[in-house]
Amino acid sequence: ETTTVVAFGAPAADLEISKQDGVASVSPGASGVYTVVVLNKGPSATSGSVVVTDTWPAGQLMQSGGAIAATSGGACAFGTASELRCTFTASIGVGATEQVTIPYVVSATAAGPTVSNVAKVESSANPDPDPSNNERTDSNAVDRVADLAVVVSDSVSQVTAGEG
Repeated sequence: ETTTVVAFGAPAADLEISKQDGVASVSPGASGVYTVVVLNKGPSATSGSVVVTDTWPAGQLMQSGGAIAATSGGACAFGTASELRCTFTASIGVGATEQVTIPYVVSATAAGPTVSNVAKVESSANPDPDPSNNERTDSNAVDRVADLAVVVSDSVSQVTAGEG
């Protein structure tokens, strides 16, 4: 008698990412908050680390002084000045979400026409049956700021009190 053992890979988990800051345009020096949400669309819970990578446009956006917050004990750290990595080690169940909020400030020297910020999600242990929803970009138009100066001149070099 022969017994055949068939080994299957890790259970699949379709991870979907969304990213938004709720605005369509930004001004140099303005601040805002990005919200990144990872949804596990199944068919299985994740069984390994899930990593969110958030890439910032160099010289255009910076993480502000506010705290970066991740749900369920996710740990976030900047690998470089323009790349934030958040790792979730707890299992994400089918239909469950994890969220990262990231305060930012637009560089005073930001030049348009847009600034774009890209977020990606991947699992270290679960194959993703639909990788087309693993990356999202939030793009905002950069408002132009006028740099004006007013100079007033009356061509008079000396004024005598009482004269008009």
